[in-house]
Amino acid sequence: MMDGIYADMMRDEGIDVTAGQMSQLSAQVCDAFDAGAGQEEALGIVQEVTGETGWRATRLLQGAVVNRCSQHADNTY
Repeated sequence: MMDGIYADMMRDEGIDVTAGQMSQLSAQVCDAFDAGAGQEEALGIVQEVTGETGWRATRLLQGAVVNRCSQHADNTY
């Protein structure tokens, strides 16, 4: 997976996240969106996994969606 690459990108932007955290939050966010969750719930997942809030949480959410959810949708639908 691309978790390590996206984690590196986030760290380059000043957001401290590991590849393992990126993998975990990406999977949980995609599952939540599949179950009908909205952005607020997804941001809660980001905060739970990484402790980040505000713009950093939003950026991590964007990375998670690009990293995993687009691939998940292609494989699922």
